[in-house]
Amino acid sequence: MEALYGVGGYYTTMTAWDAAYGGATGADLVANDENVVLDCYNDFGAALVDNFLTYSFTATDATRNVTIKVPTSERHNGTFGSGFELQANQYAAYHVFPAYTDITGFAFDNLNVGGNGVHIGKECIARGVLVKAARGSKLDADRTAGDSASAENSMFVSTQANYWALSLGGYSYANRILRNVNCLNTANPLRGCDLQNRGYVTIENCYASGWVESGATHTSVRNNASDVGASTAPPGTSPLEVNIVAGDFVDAANGDYHLAPGSQLIGEGVDLSAYFTTDIDGETRGVPWDIGYDQRVSAGSGPTLLLALVPA
Repeated sequence: MEALYGVGGYYTTMTAWDAAYGGATGADLVANDENVVLDCYNDFGAALVDNFLTYSFTATDATRNVTIKVPTSERHNGTFGSGFELQANQYAAYHVFPAYTDITGFAFDNLNVGGNGVHIGKECIARGVLVKAARGSKLDADRTAGDSASAENSMFVSTQANYWALSLGGYSYANRILRNVNCLNTANPLRGCDLQNRGYVTIENCYASGWVESGATHTSVRNNASDVGASTAPPGTSPLEVNIVAGDFVDAANGDYHLAPGSQLIGEGVDLSAYFTTDIDGETRGVPWDIGYDQRVSAGSGPTLLLALVPA
């Protein structure tokens, strides 16, 4: 089945694509002076099942790197199982993106009861990404001053009570950037996002079921929300000091975190149009901005539905 299109043609698994082009030692994209693009198509029925873990490519700048994207017509609609999705069953293993990777519209679900999510590292940016795993995911950067890792219009989910949906790791000089991101733990809401105690953080317009502050330096932390905001203010300035509840979303019980009519998150964000202007569905964000990955549109009764193509 031809479902992944990258350098060299079509592939049916990421393992095969990486082996064919990256190889055992990996392709040096800087030395080769190239950008490698992988387009992911929703031709797998339920999902692409592949215990692929680590890409072999080597990149040291943003112009000769790996771009992994799901075309709009093949992409999820903000919920799992609605478009191209990579599923794995790996115990305690991260799906690791190489430095400078640009990831757009990607969905990943580790079905293992002890499995990790994704590792978004040095100078990577995740846009419109969905990740679910028992042990959660990690966003960090290297120890070089100015290095960063970022996510926008994305959602990270943990399904095990003892783990954070998203941990902001890294070193003392690292910048970790979250804008309009949802972080939630379905087994223990208090474990949404862990800021950890190293480096710098930018967290704007984000909803986490729970937050923990461990001493990270705030670069710009503002307009955030949580399930316990009335008793414990979310991090940063202008926090939304109310308790976010299931009724603030279209169907939280079934994993749909688009904003419901009258949601407390509507209009409580800060304008971030200097960085991006749309939400996870590609809808234009109007002023005032909403908190989280979705912008509630004034017309219509729900989220934008994106059609995914499947084989006949």
